[in-house]
Amino acid sequence: MPESWKSWVLADPWFLLLLLPALVWVFWRRRPAALGAPALRAFRRLPQTLRMRLLPWQKVLLGLSLLFFCLALARPQKLERRPLETRGVDLMLCLDLSSSMQARDLEGPRGRSRIEVVKDVAAKFIQRRENDRIGLAGFALFPELLSPPTVDHQSLIRILEHVQTKGDRDPDNKTGIGGGLAFCVDFLKESKARSKVVVLLSDGLENVNYITPKEAADLAHDAGIRVYTIGAGAVGGQGLFGAVELDFKALKLIARETQGRFFRATDKKGLETIFDTIDKLETSELKEEFFLRHERFDIPLGLAMLAFLLAFLLRFGALGVTP
Repeated sequence: MPESWKSWVLADPWFLLLLLPALVWVFWRRRPAALGAPALRAFRRLPQTLRMRLLPWQKVLLGLSLLFFCLALARPQKLERRPLETRGVDLMLCLDLSSSMQARDLEGPRGRSRIEVVKDVAAKFIQRRENDRIGLAGFALFPELLSPPTVDHQSLIRILEHVQTKGDRDPDNKTGIGGGLAFCVDFLKESKARSKVVVLLSDGLENVNYITPKEAADLAHDAGIRVYTIGAGAVGGQGLFGAVELDFKALKLIARETQGRFFRATDKKGLETIFDTIDKLETSELKEEFFLRHERFDIPLGLAMLAFLLAFLLRFGALGVTP
């Protein structure tokens, strides 16, 4: 097949199925005799007129008209290859799903839980970053993929809305920060984007350590992935001597080792400010190919009308053939 033909496609090729019955109707239908005669032998030696010689072309032109009309219905399209250049980053949101994310302190004791506030703020962040491929992961004892990096942000937000934390008595109710980060690194390391980012949010200290935060940070650094960590929560709970301060040593270490930045969010407004700051990340170009479709049904439609007009003139025009 010539290379130029590869750029042509049919949007609705099933309309070509109409062609066969249409051609059968044109070429093989039987018509009653216009003039009764016992035999035609006497007419065979008569000279053929111009009208008689044009008689077969009437069916040919009608058949061509149907052929081109069916082709027009199939909507031929010419594909024009074009590069799409957008400015954005490949980004993974990595959320702590341990039961402590159910604490109510980002909006006050009567407000929503930490995880609900985080989902609300993160959804607005996703909507603003139109040109980014964004993925979503969660972690407790083990990490889990909620959505691979995608530009379908509306679907991603719907997935985010249904994210739930582990229960207090769930055997997976742990905080594996290192495992969550390593999981995200695995999805971003093959990315072709110049800028690869993980936004990791947690309210606790690593207590799993099958992959330590330091080991995960080294993996991210080697893959060229920058990690922004967010410590969410006002207090860590009540101990024997009053409120227990949250410990974010692991998050600070990860941010430092990956040339990222650590943020502390003690309320919803602070969390929104943090995501606004991250939203100002330097962007990079992502080059993807796409095809611009040019409709070309007008060409076969014009040929169909021309062939039908010629067939009509042969039938009823000045050179019209009598039945």
